[in-house]
Amino acid sequence: MQTSNTLNLEPTLPGAAWRYRWLVLVTVILFGALGWWYGTTTEASTATATIAVQDPRSSIVFDQVQRLDPARYVADQIEIAKSRAVAQRTLDNLAAGEPPTVIDIEDFQESLSVTAAEATDVISISYTHPDADTAVLVANAASDAYQAISREGAEATFSDALAELDEKIAERGSELDTVAAELAILQTESPEQLAVQEELLATVEAVLTFPEPLATATPEEIAAADAELLDLRQRVEILRAALAAFTQDEDAINDLLLQQEEVRSRLSALQLRRDQLAVDAELAGNGVVFSSPAETAEPSSGVLFLVLGVLGGAIIGAALAQSLARRRRSFHTRREPQSVLQAGLISDVPIFGDERLRTELPATEAPESAAAESFRFVATGISIRQHASDDTAPFKTVVVASATLADGKTTVTANTAFAAARGGSRVALIDADFANPALTTLLTPDDVSSPGLTDVVGGDADLDDIAEIVTGANGTSLTLFRRGTMAHNMPDFFGTNAAAQLINDIEESFDLVLIDAPPVLRLAHGSTVVRLGQQVLVVVAHKSDIATAEELQHYLAVVGVPVMGYVYNFAPLRREILGGGGSGANSSAA
Repeated sequence: MQTSNTLNLEPTLPGAAWRYRWLVLVTVILFGALGWWYGTTTEASTATATIAVQDPRSSIVFDQVQRLDPARYVADQIEIAKSRAVAQRTLDNLAAGEPPTVIDIEDFQESLSVTAAEATDVISISYTHPDADTAVLVANAASDAYQAISREGAEATFSDALAELDEKIAERGSELDTVAAELAILQTESPEQLAVQEELLATVEAVLTFPEPLATATPEEIAAADAELLDLRQRVEILRAALAAFTQDEDAINDLLLQQEEVRSRLSALQLRRDQLAVDAELAGNGVVFSSPAETAEPSSGVLFLVLGVLGGAIIGAALAQSLARRRRSFHTRREPQSVLQAGLISDVPIFGDERLRTELPATEAPESAAAESFRFVATGISIRQHASDDTAPFKTVVVASATLADGKTTVTANTAFAAARGGSRVALIDADFANPALTTLLTPDDVSSPGLTDVVGGDADLDDIAEIVTGANGTSLTLFRRGTMAHNMPDFFGTNAAAQLINDIEESFDLVLIDAPPVLRLAHGSTVVRLGQQVLVVVAHKSDIATAEELQHYLAVVGVPVMGYVYNFAPLRREILGGGGSGANSSAA
């Protein structure tokens, strides 16, 4: 029975903190006590200078650069204020003061705190020192050093950009001079040629700078402008033809003239960009829009360090709890195994001790208990699956399996059998855990060495000879098939055709056959026993290891026998199922 509602079994931080709340509580108390002790035994004062910052690029007019998110910008400025560069500048300024103040840089960074209130652009630079005046002096020095470094950084950025532009402008000017010299060589010195050349240059300039008609121009004005531009272009052609009469290399001169105009255009664009950048440099500033120096220092409070200790302890305790939960992943609710086993919950069986039960067989000896009712749920779930009208193949044999020892598999098998027999089914129990025949010991504690399965396969007994009737306290009867007295190699026994035929013979006489299998992950021949069943019922213990259940699910998938569901054993007793005797009340009153 698979389910689509899979659960996330990775431990969350709140879930781990609640699961190991004792660890979190101890950590909180410990760190809170340390904070209180530090605050009450340390004589220190804290001075705070505040600075309001804003991304200087937000004031730039011409350079449309990408602005940082305000919160990101403030976070970056906090890191700059805490940097070693600002620390060194602060200490250098203090050492150069009158009188000089000398502080070790490691002590300075340890006593410095730079924070920002949430959703604001105000940075607080705080410094703690035993002397209040020194705390004020150092806090203000740190604020001044941060502002100076920010200003120098902004100036250096714009200075580098201006220097690069000046270099490019000089390159374009040199290129323009080279073109002019080449033109002078190709052109003659006659006044007529110079006049034609100057007129040509002026006409080309007029064409290149000819203004576009205004949007409000009339059709007549547009036509006049087009005609004027056409006349200028025609004049350029006439002048070029006239100039060709004076020179031997008209194509070379024309190429140089075009190159000259291109260089002039690029030089003009660079000069315009430099002017814009100079304006931006004046407007940008260093990102500080307001600063308030520290005036007084507040003495340290034990309550403050207590609160800080409690918060720090809570964070560390929660982190330790989550780390512990990740290493010890286990099931804590009855619904969690279904996402691992890919099978549905049949029933959760409470701890017998929660009901003060002193029996391992409450299904027959305490039928009105919540534990007995949970086993009746298991028996009913099996019966429903046996008579289902879906695509499930009819079956009689169910292997009850668990991953390891101590999951309560044998107890679940025996009680489920009594619950099913109480409902009128003919039930057979097969104790297939040859290494640990706990089922036989539980049902027949005074007789554990009678003939059984191995004797039938060995030819020393018949099936009827080993069918042992076990009667419960309420008169319910079932049939037990034990291991037997003949020695046999356990890993090979259930893989033989004789053993498989024996199981088939038992099925013919019963409505339900429950096989108590050895722990699947503990004994290699557990898979051989599982293959004898038509369905598998998995027993999962409360707080058992999730990784072990994952390994079991993979193992059963390889074996290929369908998993009909799971029983969540040793579960915390749910109060809503107490009282009234469940479905056992009427039977006990009858």
